[in-house]
Amino acid sequence: MSAPTKRKNEHNKSEAKLQKNEEDLVMPKAIRGLRDVEFDPIEFEVFEEFLSAKGKKDWVVGWLSNHDYDASELKMFGQDIDGGMAAIWMIRAGKDVLDQPVVFFGSDGDSVVASNFSDFLWLLAQGEGPYEASFGAESGDHRPYAVQTGEGDEEKEKEVSGSEEEKEKEEMEQEEEESEGEDGLRLLKYAKKYAKTPKRGITEIKKEARSEFEQEFANLLKSMNETN
Repeated sequence: MSAPTKRKNEHNKSEAKLQKNEEDLVMPKAIRGLRDVEFDPIEFEVFEEFLSAKGKKDWVVGWLSNHDYDASELKMFGQDIDGGMAAIWMIRAGKDVLDQPVVFFGSDGDSVVASNFSDFLWLLAQGEGPYEASFGAESGDHRPYAVQTGEGDEEKEKEVSGSEEEKEKEEMEQEEEESEGEDGLRLLKYAKKYAKTPKRGITEIKKEARSEFEQEFANLLKSMNETN
């Protein structure tokens, strides 16, 4: 292969890699559109695009003081007022971005927030951002629900889960009937437009996410803190 041809091939490869990197940063409309929706009182900001490889690296170094982890399986799309990061966790092979779980890394700890982005929208519609979904009261405990595995909690959750879910369903229906035209329901309307999963209560959404991804998430946190 001649030198000019080799240089041309290398240039084409670089251009293709650059284009792919740029495409990887583009958010689906269902995520990007949240920038135009009022979040009050949830203190959460959605980025214009997914955080770049450099941006993720800078965050990992600043947040974890780890220079080895590259966060390649995370698509970071927003942060709260304290710098906590919300991300799409690309753990389901062959699945679309919106069908992947949403996770949160915050100043008070880390957790799986929802099993997919649609469920995350339903959490937002009920007043819970990534932080609130991670550290809201559950069974009288304010620890991240992702690590609430004490034996004493299990039986208690069984006793109250049914009544909690029924109450949440009633509250959701009442809120929708009474305040359909108010600004505070813009997130609810957004969820109705873009969510591909049925509307469910906060407790059910979080329990499902914890049940499905708890062990894998523990492994992820371990890898994020390992250094070579």
